[in-house]
Amino acid sequence: MTIGKAKFVHIRAKGFFLSGIQAKIVKEDNTFYVANLGRKGKTKVNGEEVDRCHIKNGDIISVGKTVFKFVEASRL
Repeated sequence: MTIGKAKFVHIRAKGFFLSGIQAKIVKEDNTFYVANLGRKGKTKVNGEEVDRCHIKNGDIISVGKTVFKFVEASRL
C-alpha cells in the first residue's frame, strides 16, 4: 500500500515537500512494516521519524500532515 501526493497512490497525503510516493506499508512473514521512500523526516510512527519500522495494531502513522491509525483487517 503506497502513501504520498501522487494521484495513483492508495492513500493521498497532504503536506509540504512530500514525494509522489512518500511511504509504503508492506507485509512480510505476517509482520507489517512502514518504509519511508521519499524525503527524510516526513514519515513517522508514534511521533518518531522512521526509515523502516515494524508496525502493529493501533500504531499512529503520519506522513506529512496526514495522520492515521494502523488497524489490521483481522482486528476489525
